[in-house]
Amino acid sequence: MRHIYPVVLAESYLERPEWIEHRIEETDFVVLGPQSGEREAEFFATVLLNNDEIEDRSTPRKAFEGLLNLDPDNGIAVGGGFVFYENGIRRAVPGCCGGIEQIPEIVLEVRHKRSPWMGHDPWPTVTYEGDQAYVWPNNAKVQFSKKEGTAEPNMQEPSEPPIVYSYDELLQGVEQAAAAFKGFLDAPLHRWLSVRVPDLADAVTERLTFELLERTGISYDRES
Repeated sequence: MRHIYPVVLAESYLERPEWIEHRIEETDFVVLGPQSGEREAEFFATVLLNNDEIEDRSTPRKAFEGLLNLDPDNGIAVGGGFVFYENGIRRAVPGCCGGIEQIPEIVLEVRHKRSPWMGHDPWPTVTYEGDQAYVWPNNAKVQFSKKEGTAEPNMQEPSEPPIVYSYDELLQGVEQAAAAFKGFLDAPLHRWLSVRVPDLADAVTERLTFELLERTGISYDRES
């Protein structure tokens, strides 16, 4: 069985405001979705609020007002993306510089049978052959291809075999994972915000939905 999940990269060194209860004990990818609980919402908030431009995190109101006041031209970046599981084993994770805000581009690239950017070191990569799609946990050779379909010589061969999908299964998987992240914003995160900043919950959720899923204008309808 193969599954794709949206995740946030929760890193143990991140500063945690005193009013956030759950501490990130170890760096790991935390799965997000409509069924997530308070712990996942707080991990996501911790990562989100470590934006250097949010200067005052002393109270929930000041922190989220700071978030809403960020320059909309700069966007919002949140470490994470998609993880790929096969037979209950986590096979592929976002590399360094991979972000949740790249989810729309990942969906679009898969729709057009291109390899999306999902970070580096490791280099998760997607290749296609006919009706098959291959998700490689670490394949820099394809990322550095000189031209479409031609790999850079002298690059190290992939260290792990790919996860093999039918193309339709992979496309459906990334679309469903994007929808699951939208469900996380709309339900668990919104509930968590409604307790701490009730009058800001709608505005914060709307801003995050735009920044992380809608800024590019990509539709999640198959016709797009």
